[in-house]
Amino acid sequence: MRPIRALLLFLAVLAATAGVLALGLYGIARLSWSERHAAAWLTDALGLPIEVDGLAVGYFPLPWLEVEGLTIADASVGPAGLIVEADRLGLVVPWRTVFGRGLRVERLEVASPRVHLARDAAGRANWDELGERIAALMAGESLAWSLGELEVDGGSVGYRDERAGTIVEAAGVALAGEGIEPGRFFPMRARAALQSAGYVFHAAFDGQAMVDPDRDAYAAQALKFDGWLGGGELGLAGVKLAATIEELAADLAAGTAAVHGLEFDGLGVHASLNADAAGLGGAPVARFTLGTAPFAPRTIGYSLNKPLPETADAAALGRAAVNIRGEWSGAGLRLDAVRGELDDSRFEGGFWRAADGSPPKVRLNVDRLDLDRYLPPDSPETRSQASPQAAVEALLHGLRQVTLDAEVTVGVAQAAGVTARDLKVTLVPDGSFPPGAAP
Repeated sequence: MRPIRALLLFLAVLAATAGVLALGLYGIARLSWSERHAAAWLTDALGLPIEVDGLAVGYFPLPWLEVEGLTIADASVGPAGLIVEADRLGLVVPWRTVFGRGLRVERLEVASPRVHLARDAAGRANWDELGERIAALMAGESLAWSLGELEVDGGSVGYRDERAGTIVEAAGVALAGEGIEPGRFFPMRARAALQSAGYVFHAAFDGQAMVDPDRDAYAAQALKFDGWLGGGELGLAGVKLAATIEELAADLAAGTAAVHGLEFDGLGVHASLNADAAGLGGAPVARFTLGTAPFAPRTIGYSLNKPLPETADAAALGRAAVNIRGEWSGAGLRLDAVRGELDDSRFEGGFWRAADGSPPKVRLNVDRLDLDRYLPPDSPETRSQASPQAAVEALLHGLRQVTLDAEVTVGVAQAAGVTARDLKVTLVPDGSFPPGAAP
């Protein structure tokens, strides 16, 4: 079972048990007996050890339930066997929920939840048993549930995968929503800070969200994102990021997902993306288009703390733009339409990388290229270039170490005072330039 579906179903189970607890624990809600028996009931229901440090029930102005020190554990996987912890969980329900006339929760608050997700070397996830048990409890007729207000604050999520050695930690997790019902969009706000491999990522989302666990469908629209990326090899100031998304949707039952109208700003680049995927969970295929407004490549290098190489012309690599249409599937990656510009040059072509391990293919046509400006400054090799052919080979020299099938055609190439037309340079997969390939 997917983690998001398991989490939503788990919250639904907690809401459903609120009415039973409210009726059964009247007058003894703060006694240790009730705490032990409530934990034992949930342990039997979910099949995993559950502990509750404190329990309180009230009836004015509406029935409410507070659980303190909630812990769910699985001793076989995870740090100290823990899966979920929460300092406090609060539920407010209407009387019709208490008497079993629906599953309406007026307000759900979760303070300082801590989720520990882990996958061991054999591939077993510590949430599998919990998710399967919840799914079994919720099997059968779909429940008509709704949630008036949701507030999660001070949360954290940790994930580790022993197979890949991956460790991701999220802190400061906050989530808020209102008027939540299956299949309907509701206002949503989310905040989190992630840390992995020495990098720190802060993210804030605001927009409209939709969840429908019964159909395994999830979506967002009019989504606004603000973020910051720092640490690692980035500069001290880090990188500020921002984006808007018209529509983000995933129908996991049908195996489809889509991102439409994504506009991204960061690293000095404004980019647009649209993507559609099908066959998720089987033979996935994703088709996408990506385009940028003109940007400065050197600015990106400085932002990533990786300056681009110096060139004979200091203004070179100062302006670029690109538009790509492509497809990714089990067969590999295809960029069938690559168009763009670099300084005064315009180019178009394609890139293909097959999944069978065969050398990637690059085909590129450039209208015109002043080669001298891109060569290293003040080097004897630069001054001694005798032809555009030699200059192109010098520029592509670094690709000799790459197993690549490349063919570059330049309409008009200028170097060392010489002009060549329809220049063609070919790089075969063994990293060499075949004789006569660059006449």
